[in-house]
Amino acid sequence: MLLEFLKNNCTSKLKMAKKVLICEDSEETAECLFDILEKKGYEPFILAKDNDPAYVINCMGKRIKECQPDYILLDGLAGLWTMGVEIAKKANPDISAVILSGDDNLVEKAQKAGFAAFNKSKVSAFDALYEFLKK
Repeated sequence: MLLEFLKNNCTSKLKMAKKVLICEDSEETAECLFDILEKKGYEPFILAKDNDPAYVINCMGKRIKECQPDYILLDGLAGLWTMGVEIAKKANPDISAVILSGDDNLVEKAQKAGFAAFNKSKVSAFDALYEFLKK
């Protein structure tokens, strides 16, 4: 279901994206995503600080203006993802976002709000995300 949603709603936008900003409160996760995106020919950027979602949120607008990403991978950031989307849209109204979270409820809320969203604590969701990024 998740992969079908992404194919129907986001595939063409991601294929056109050249720059991707990864916003995470886990530096290890951010580095893994960076490696995958770089291998696929994207120009990834990282905004991450372990266990400090407030830092990521506070720096997001500035980082978006610096690197001008087409696409943002936004961690659930302890429930602050809606604020993150608002900041991202204010910095660049054309930016597209994918929400990453380990919380099924947050993922469901993000999907209902029209975002592509993945549960990063489930291997199958990461597999779907990686497959999606390959296209």
